[in-house]
Amino acid sequence: MKKTVWVLVVTLLLVLILGLLCAWVSRNTVSSMKEKTALIAGLIQTQEYEEALEETKNLSSQWERRGELLQIWTVHEDADEVTVLLEILSVSLEEKEGLHALLACAELEQSIEHLYHRDALKLQNFF
Repeated sequence: MKKTVWVLVVTLLLVLILGLLCAWVSRNTVSSMKEKTALIAGLIQTQEYEEALEETKNLSSQWERRGELLQIWTVHEDADEVTVLLEILSVSLEEKEGLHALLACAELEQSIEHLYHRDALKLQNFF
């Protein structure tokens, strides 16, 4: 009986630590990506499309590095949506379509936010 209790306690502790680690990685990735998205939107508003495209490429490479890791514990549709919106943003910037690029930035920011908030360790997500 004692052995079963200890196994249960250790397992619960490991699951909690793993959950907190995953939440920390998600939160840091999301905050970093949101900052870059805001920077890109600012560059679009000042019509600096080349700089915005360069930042979008940097953001895409950051997403490629972290996206596969995040897909282990996040909703796959949310991660796929970020990938698609990054491509839409890149194409809009290449074509210098400011309005479409700003719309893509707004949608991208919302999708990035979903990566963390949908799976965050919060009471509302338990129920």
